[in-house]
Amino acid sequence: MFYNRSILEMPQERHHPMKTYSKRELNQHSGRILREIEESGEPVLITPGNGRGGTSFMISPAPETPYERLKAAGKIRPATRRGFPGPIMKYEGDFDELMHELRADWGEER
Repeated sequence: MFYNRSILEMPQERHHPMKTYSKRELNQHSGRILREIEESGEPVLITPGNGRGGTSFMISPAPETPYERLKAAGKIRPATRRGFPGPIMKYEGDFDELMHELRADWGEER
């Protein structure tokens, strides 16, 4: 999967630097580089090389699930919890009493 420059920042949990290859190295050793990505599961950064300018990009293994693919593409983001549902209430009474109260509230007294 290819990523554009806007998401090239390395995650904070990475403990070792991302491997970097030039476009020329990718052209000449693509099989080895792709095999390395597949085996390690780590993305690599491809740079223009030779100071000629151009854009950098990242090659990474495709995420396993559709959710992971959409998340990696930046099309979705994990939900943030904003107080709902509220704090969990503990019921100290008997379960049968609780059901009786709920049914009475619903108008289903049985």
